[in-house]
Amino acid sequence: MKQPKILGKSIREINQIIKSTSHIDNDWGNFMLHFDKVHPDFFNHIKLRYPKITESESRLRPYIHIGLSTKEIAQILNVVTESIWQSRFRLRKNFNLDEDSLDDFIINSFST
Repeated sequence: MKQPKILGKSIREINQIIKSTSHIDNDWGNFMLHFDKVHPDFFNHIKLRYPKITESESRLRPYIHIGLSTKEIAQILNVVTESIWQSRFRLRKNFNLDEDSLDDFIINSFST
């Protein structure tokens, strides 16, 4: 008989995660609209020059562009900092950059 209680708790936890994730997606959409007004073609520019960039890596770029730290980006995206470090590593690899130049590259190359 304990299984239904455990199952009910698990379902509530999953529902909470889903609600949290949809909130993050809505926030991202709002952020993207406002960011695009200030920096037109910022998102399209990268897709044309670097088509292998994934959606999650692409989400990282505007936050780097406005100068947020890895920890701040992780909090906004509701992920652990290690995930952001890994995405930054993949971006550097896709852009063929050394370790220290990702922020400068994004700020200077994708400014409008």
